[in-house]
Amino acid sequence: MSEAYLKITTDIKCYIYIDNILKGIITPNTLEKFNLKCGEYWIQLICTEDSDFKIEKIVSLQNDIVLSARFAELYENLFKDEHLIYFPKDRLFRNILTGNPITSNIYDDGTPFQNGIAKVKRNDKWGCIDKFGSEIIPCEYLTYNFLAKEIIPCTYQNMHVLNNQYIQVYNNGKYGLIDTSGKIILPTKFDDIKLFCNNLFWVKANNKWGVVNSDGILVTPYKYSETRGSRVVHNDLWGYLDKSGNEVIPCKYRSIDYIRGNILQARLPLEDTNDYYIFYEDKLIPQTFKDISPFHDGYATFGINGKKGIIDHNGNVVFQCIYEDISYAGEGLFIIEKNGFIGHIDIFGNEIIPCSKYRYGGYFQNGYSLVSITGIGWVFINKYGIEVTPWKYNKITYCGEGLYLVINQHSKIGFINSCFQEVIPCIYDYQENWYNIWFRNGFACLRKNKKEGYIDKFGKEVVPFIFDDIYDNFFRDNDYSLACLGNKCGLIDNKIGKIIIPCKYDSVREIHEGLSAVKLDNKWGFANTDGEIVIPCIYDEVQDFSNDAAGVKIDGKWGYIDKLGQRIGRFIYEDVSKFENDLATVFLGKHFSYSSVINKDGENILKTAPYQNVRYISDINLIQVSKEERFGFLDPECNETIPCIYSAYDYNKEVKGLLKVESNGLWGLLSIRKY
Repeated sequence: MSEAYLKITTDIKCYIYIDNILKGIITPNTLEKFNLKCGEYWIQLICTEDSDFKIEKIVSLQNDIVLSARFAELYENLFKDEHLIYFPKDRLFRNILTGNPITSNIYDDGTPFQNGIAKVKRNDKWGCIDKFGSEIIPCEYLTYNFLAKEIIPCTYQNMHVLNNQYIQVYNNGKYGLIDTSGKIILPTKFDDIKLFCNNLFWVKANNKWGVVNSDGILVTPYKYSETRGSRVVHNDLWGYLDKSGNEVIPCKYRSIDYIRGNILQARLPLEDTNDYYIFYEDKLIPQTFKDISPFHDGYATFGINGKKGIIDHNGNVVFQCIYEDISYAGEGLFIIEKNGFIGHIDIFGNEIIPCSKYRYGGYFQNGYSLVSITGIGWVFINKYGIEVTPWKYNKITYCGEGLYLVINQHSKIGFINSCFQEVIPCIYDYQENWYNIWFRNGFACLRKNKKEGYIDKFGKEVVPFIFDDIYDNFFRDNDYSLACLGNKCGLIDNKIGKIIIPCKYDSVREIHEGLSAVKLDNKWGFANTDGEIVIPCIYDEVQDFSNDAAGVKIDGKWGYIDKLGQRIGRFIYEDVSKFENDLATVFLGKHFSYSSVINKDGENILKTAPYQNVRYISDINLIQVSKEERFGFLDPECNETIPCIYSAYDYNKEVKGLLKVESNGLWGLLSIRKY
């Protein structure tokens, strides 16, 4: 019967040899259930007569017996998954029962099999093999948690991520283009490269710009000295390219500028006049006009010699330029102007509403239009010119949820419905920003007798008119409004039209996770949605709740509390971040010289790990660390995801899943998966 001893170290895994033959692997984590510490114990193993073996006992460094047992569960962990073990000396995996290898000797490292899969390392990159030795995940990841892999090595002097598909690269004064799989699209031989559109790129060579496609084929010749989007310059004159790279406006203008949406104004070089080009759904209308308006429902107004006409989206003239003014009114009608009055014609030019009474308005929606006579007010008319509301409103405007705000001759505000019935009387005070009054969630904020409150769509006062001011757009998400009475503040829930926190605080914040931060007598606490103080106002500063915890400051130090006001961990920090994904960054020391990451129990998850510049980055759910002035990343379980080998990195949250990294002055690109 043979026996052997193995010291348990802090290495990732411990190799068990009996009679100089590798028999298994024990990881430090395997022993956690027995409360044994790495580096303090030896394992004694006994090889039985049937060539099997078992753990006989564990002894201390002084040879004192600590545990003596068969450790059946631990034994099973060593040899599950068909007795497949990695042999580091041979750099391969072998079946220890048959002695036959299942891989060739190409792997620098390997982990125990679990669920039929083992992680393997080759050329400093990690992958996975199955129990037959097939590489089911290529060895291209930086660490064995498979969250990051190198797609472009650090070989470029500069790099700019254009979008989630293309990267501009730079070496030795020349630019190239690579896609996010690492494939070279354009070699680094151009003076400059920038995006054009639809997988087309501007490239510059010999001080001239041309357009190439993603296959590197030139589609627009090198002839332009300057480009601005689709606008181009040739021989000091401006032209325009379409999205296929064709010159659809010749280079004959001294300037081309975008005006009024989809209209281009082109100024002629020797004349003080302009040509106007118009686009409809990115298609250039094949005519040049001297005056034109943007398209509305497929029609645009153009002008000649002070008169106006209409073209359709194909550039066909619908109405010649015979009107003082004309525009599309919607629902098959056009507004025309004669002698200062507006009227309406149909698509055939038939006069539907004569130009004899109204001066403003005229755009139809749902069969009706608002029109006005100067000095009298506004009314609704139908498509036959019949007035359906009386002449008693100075202003009418749509305010949401099927209602129209009206202002009568006495400057009082009320509301009519879509049937033009006055459903809420004109009893509310005039406001300078009346056009910003809207019904949302069935409620509107108004002023009456110089006090503000809320009404519902039936005119019922749901928040009493007692407040000096209500700021219904004070908070970012508009779910809450700040209510002020004297020098005190409260909170209104806009979703239910109810005051939920009374006006008795110096400052109030919006609700986060059911609680609002409130300030009283220069101290902060938290109130619930019933207005009850659930965490007393004893803190100097507070953050909003996130992940059921809030950062608070007391006696000059920051820490965290839960929703019951109980402390989470110690109050020892100079600053803290909010919890995201149950992790938060904390700062210690003068000038925040030390930082770490804690969990929801307030525990430092990095413990004694030798890292600096620790930051939790919630966008990618990874922890930034540095070691010996080199940056890397850990996953939330503190496994190394990106080794600390980079001198700098650049993460752009707008381009998800990509991380620029620098090593020895050269840049590369990593692909990262969110943990």
